[in-house]
Amino acid sequence: YEAGSLVFRNNGDERMRIDSAGRVTKPLQPAFFAYRNTTNSLSSQNPLVFSAEDLDVGGDYNTSNSRFTAPVAGKYMINIQMSFYLDGDCRAIETYLRKNGGDIYRNDTWIQQTQGNNTHISGSLNVLINLAANDYLDVRFSATAAVNVFSSGRNSFFSGYLVG
Repeated sequence: YEAGSLVFRNNGDERMRIDSAGRVTKPLQPAFFAYRNTTNSLSSQNPLVFSAEDLDVGGDYNTSNSRFTAPVAGKYMINIQMSFYLDGDCRAIETYLRKNGGDIYRNDTWIQQTQGNNTHISGSLNVLINLAANDYLDVRFSATAAVNVFSSGRNSFFSGYLVG
C-alpha cells in the first residue's frame, strides 16, 4: 500500500498499481506504435515496412523486419491505418494482417471510378486477436496499380497492445 494506492511489486519493481480512484496501470504491459516515415509508390510489399516507432513497451516490435512478436499468450488489440494517394489507375487496395506469415484479416478499399492524380484514400483494420507466445504479426499490402503510400504525419501506422 502506498499513499492511497495499492501497488504490486516484484523484486522492488512496480508491476501494477490501483490508485485511489480505481484506475489500474501496468507499466510493463506490451504495447507498440510503428509508422511509415517514407512516402513512396508501391503496388505491393510483403511485409509492408513500418520502420519508425513512437512506442515499444517491452521491445517486441522490430523495425528491421516490421514484425510484432507476442511476448506472452493473450488477447491483443491490433490497429492498422493506411493512407494512399492514387495515380488515377488503381481500382482496389488490399491491406492484410498476417500471423506467422499467413494472411488472417484483410481490409479492401475499392475505388468505384478512375480518380485523378493525388486523390487521397485511407483504410483501417482493427481486430482483437488471440496470440500465443512468440506468434508474430506483420502487414502485407497489394493494389491493382501503383499508389503512393502516404507517410507524412504518421498517417500510415501499425500498432497494438496486450489487453489481457
